[in-house]
Amino acid sequence: MASVHIKVDHHLVRGKLTPVTIKKGDTLFVEVREHSSTGYLWNPTADHISLTNNTYQNLEEGAVGSGTVRIMEFTAAKSDELTLEYRRPWETMRANKLLTLQVNVEQ
Repeated sequence: MASVHIKVDHHLVRGKLTPVTIKKGDTLFVEVREHSSTGYLWNPTADHISLTNNTYQNLEEGAVGSGTVRIMEFTAAKSDELTLEYRRPWETMRANKLLTLQVNVEQ
């Protein structure tokens, strides 16, 4: 099995990321910045793409309230569009940032 890594530019606010193609059973890693101490998190949604793991790394060791890098690990059963919303999960208003990524799965 192989893997594909995507590092999302933290200045992006809205838009479509460059589509990726993976093979069924491959792992897709998406790296984003977030400030979880303020409640803002990246919320991924898709019908046929599953979030299987999260890893977090501090941007500044020991700095209270500093941002983190979140590495989301996904597997996909079939082609789908992955939507990433940057918002506080308890708020119903429009997301601060909204990105989409077309994931094409080869059999």
